[in-house]
Amino acid sequence: MSAVDVALLEPDTVLSGPFWAGPVRVLRASRVGGQVRIEAVGVGDSQYYDRTLTLDQFQTLVSELQGGTYRFDASPRPTACRRSCLACRRWGGNPTLLIGTRRDELL
Repeated sequence: MSAVDVALLEPDTVLSGPFWAGPVRVLRASRVGGQVRIEAVGVGDSQYYDRTLTLDQFQTLVSELQGGTYRFDASPRPTACRRSCLACRRWGGNPTLLIGTRRDELL
């Protein structure tokens, strides 16, 4: 865990501190005078949090969890079916025909 700089706080940063039940993912963060407003969602419980902290509270009690959250927004990679399994050979190489098929029917 590391200390957080308010100026570098971006969406999807994962924070921890006594103000939340567990780690939270930042949705929005803004600094107004000597206060920091953090809108976040709990990583484990998906609860929405809207907290306004003093700058001193933020700097001393809040820390960033390294690694962040996993994102699954990459383009899918096509996979090539080698059609080498018995099921594919028996059903003509069309794996969509296997949906809902019992295992003993495949052999």
